[in-house]
Amino acid sequence: MSSLQTPYTYIKEHYEHTVRVDEKFPVVAKFVWSSFRHITGDAVLNVGCGSTFYDYLAHFGETPSEYLGIDINENSFDYMRDSNHPRLMQAKADAEDKNVKVDLLSADVFDIASQLKDRFNAILSVGFLATFNGERLRELLGVLHGALKTRGVLVKVTWHGPYRTPKQTSDKLKYGFDNSDEISPAELLTAIEHAGFRVRHNQVLACDPRTYRWDAIQACVFERA
Repeated sequence: MSSLQTPYTYIKEHYEHTVRVDEKFPVVAKFVWSSFRHITGDAVLNVGCGSTFYDYLAHFGETPSEYLGIDINENSFDYMRDSNHPRLMQAKADAEDKNVKVDLLSADVFDIASQLKDRFNAILSVGFLATFNGERLRELLGVLHGALKTRGVLVKVTWHGPYRTPKQTSDKLKYGFDNSDEISPAELLTAIEHAGFRVRHNQVLACDPRTYRWDAIQACVFERA
């Protein structure tokens, strides 16, 4: 994963692009959000949360009392604090109305593993896991397994088979939004199972790459074994 800070302007465009895509492809957005209904319990961790941290809260199965977002990019938190984008402002207002204790921590999750131990009923990972592979992925899954309470749930959504320009790919790699050795949905599923998780739900949505610019999205729900 890149330690280079993602520019504020890149994060702003990424958030606005996400909203545009959700509006243009509502079936895809519904597929992604529907997996979040499995997130329940008082304490939820959103790892590698990015600027969509608040947006996802409305789709949880239960509203947590504690919601922690971890991201290495401080500019993600600056954007969420300063942006006047209507969707983000509404999501933040909803979190406040529901009395959710929100914490945002700019850190490398590997450096704070001991602080996360046995704290969470559920962990949400959107896009983040697919930026790792090999031994580093195994280490990350060990951190997440340790952060969950007994029978805690890991919800992960990953995108596979990108269609984009060389410049877009270069920027994704530079800022840690992707890796150069893409892991397949089947490989990712197996790696998570080997890390001590049981599969509760696994679904892959095939997409039209000519319009959506990805081949497929995988949404999975795991329980800590």
